[in-house]
Amino acid sequence: SNVWASIGDKYITFYNLSGEQLQRYENIYVLYTPYLHKIPTIGSYLPVLTTSGLFGSAVHTFEELLLMNEKSVTVIEMKFDLGLQFIYANDTGVVVGDGREFKAFNKLGVQYLEYHAQQDVEQVIVEDNLAIAITKNSVLKLSQKR
Repeated sequence: SNVWASIGDKYITFYNLSGEQLQRYENIYVLYTPYLHKIPTIGSYLPVLTTSGLFGSAVHTFEELLLMNEKSVTVIEMKFDLGLQFIYANDTGVVVGDGREFKAFNKLGVQYLEYHAQQDVEQVIVEDNLAIAITKNSVLKLSQKR
């Protein structure tokens, strides 16, 4: 949508193609520098994973997923048993997980998938109507629980 984001140590700032600043968000306690595997064609967004605060030299395990654009930010509060180790974002949404539990949210912040693994999972990728989990030794196709 002719908008780009600048991600720095203190701020995430959205600009138009003429270089005019559209929106600025504080960028404190960012755990994940966003990377979209596929750029949204309609209704762009930028997923940013943050923590609520730092305690000493360790990061507390309470994370928030921010779905940002030049007009608004949607905050999704998440609680995982372990610290988050995985994030995957494409044009339709984002998947986050701690290695045993994974959740997927669309770009409006609505959760549409939750997966509790019985073994260590390195990645969960959702593309269109297909969800797969990747372990050290196998690739599993996930099906909807009935």
